[in-house]
Amino acid sequence: MPQPCRNPLHCLFREVARRGGDAERDIALGTLGVSATLRSARTQAEARRAGIGPSRSPTAALRVPKVSRVIRDARGGEDLDSSVVRGKGDPDTGDSAVDEAFEYFGATWDFFFEVFARNSIDGAGMTLDGVVHYGQDFDNAFWDGDQMVFGDGSGGCSRASPSRLSVCAHELGHGVIQYDGPLVYQGESGALNEHIADAFGAMVDQRRNGQTVDEADWLVGKEILGEGVGGRRCGR
Repeated sequence: MPQPCRNPLHCLFREVARRGGDAERDIALGTLGVSATLRSARTQAEARRAGIGPSRSPTAALRVPKVSRVIRDARGGEDLDSSVVRGKGDPDTGDSAVDEAFEYFGATWDFFFEVFARNSIDGAGMTLDGVVHYGQDFDNAFWDGDQMVFGDGSGGCSRASPSRLSVCAHELGHGVIQYDGPLVYQGESGALNEHIADAFGAMVDQRRNGQTVDEADWLVGKEILGEGVGGRRCGR
């Protein structure tokens, strides 16, 4: 009996690997392999933080919080500690992946602060750290337990960079869950982890677009789906 698949993106890649041509299969398997490695890193980070508890400064509540964010450029490699190409006060770089990730970090931070009075995803002003242009033909974006990782897509399953607002907010939502949970990423707790992250992604997107609940489509990552890959709002 096939294993249940609770992550829609992973379900998609598994089907591509099973049914696609040689090139599509290689891309799907490569993306699944890298995602598994990064997911393992996130699980380890969750376990470490669950053991030591949240670290919050006793004077944090006295400071006016401001978003802190940096974007790094892996330039098609896999260095998660690559050089920072945009940070606080820097102008647009002209690189859409860099500038969009920077903007979406801000929109997600604003949502959690203005709606939930939460200072960054850890509640204590954590710098949002992201890496764009990660790997080759990487059809995914990922929270690895410490930072965001964005691939550029392959042009197949993903026709654009996965650094979309709903995707970014979904992945940063895993960070919130990590600090306030964690919900262990397996079985029912893993399914709840994904569900809550989906809800965060949809809500941030909805708020940014000024939509009501009924007006929003509640689809995460709809902008990046490749030709022939679709989705629909549940109940519609």
